[in-house]
Amino acid sequence: MVSFNRWLVACCLCATLATSATAFQLDSPYLDVIRRGMELTITDHYDDACVLFDSLISEDSTDHAAYLFLAGVYHAEMTDREDYADIHLFHDSIEKAIRLARKAIKENNNPAWAYLTCGNAHGYVAAYEGKNGSWFAALKQGIKAKNCYLKALAQDSTLYDAYLGLGTYHYWKSAKTEFINWLPFVKDRKQQGLYELQLAVDSSLFSGDMAISSLIWIHLHRGDPISAMRLSQALRARYPHSRLAIWGLAFSSLYSGKLHAAADCFGELIEAVADDPEQNYFNLIECRWHRGVIFRRVGQRQKALEELDLLLNYPLSDDVAKRQQEKINKARKLKDELEL
Repeated sequence: MVSFNRWLVACCLCATLATSATAFQLDSPYLDVIRRGMELTITDHYDDACVLFDSLISEDSTDHAAYLFLAGVYHAEMTDREDYADIHLFHDSIEKAIRLARKAIKENNNPAWAYLTCGNAHGYVAAYEGKNGSWFAALKQGIKAKNCYLKALAQDSTLYDAYLGLGTYHYWKSAKTEFINWLPFVKDRKQQGLYELQLAVDSSLFSGDMAISSLIWIHLHRGDPISAMRLSQALRARYPHSRLAIWGLAFSSLYSGKLHAAADCFGELIEAVADDPEQNYFNLIECRWHRGVIFRRVGQRQKALEELDLLLNYPLSDDVAKRQQEKINKARKLKDELEL
């Protein structure tokens, strides 16, 4: 489901970019680099973000946060483009971040932030495993992440950035295990997760915007598209050209019944990715499918057919064709219905 995938990008990106701020003065040059790297990543300028975070590693090869920042860029780009060719770079950065963070914990070198690095690193791996269909592996990594967040807060109770990852874990773990939440030993922590995410919005150093993005997908999951719409509009106002923000607005508009606005957002996304020489058509299929369905619903049959024709004629790799087979089949069926 696209909304869940976009949530994965949101929660991981923001949690990563919050990792080591309080180890420095708030007006330090280091924080200027972090803020700039955050902006570049959120606005899809991945190469420039990598250059910035590589510069931190060049200055200090023991900086566990810098390796995590770099992994965050790789993860955001891979998920944004639905292309995992650079997964080895992601895993390499994650492994270095965890190793260096554990060393910092052992040396009692700002252990709260080192635990947060470990938590976010495991959270990334959980997101990747969940995205690729391994729920058991994702849960295992998620539990490791949760334990690290709790240890970070035990070291520093004001480390509100930890609540982004913690709230995300509590909500989605409960949401994914609703079928057994009635058991006395299995607690439903969705409300706790919402509260923790709001703490991140209100009080974290760097996690506010992406905690908002995480809440957008949660509100959609809860069947509250109006709340998702309100948050989506605020995020889009702050990052008008960010694909992450536009995805949120597209789906919140769709599920709020604002079909023309949703079609426009999916159209913006098509324009944003169509000229990318590295794109693999996965997201174009996603956007064309939703526009086709929307045009059918509003009675614009010819426009719907045009979207479906484009979708069905993309030159797909075997991997993308397999991952998008369900939508391709639905597109063929809808096209046949419209041509009757």
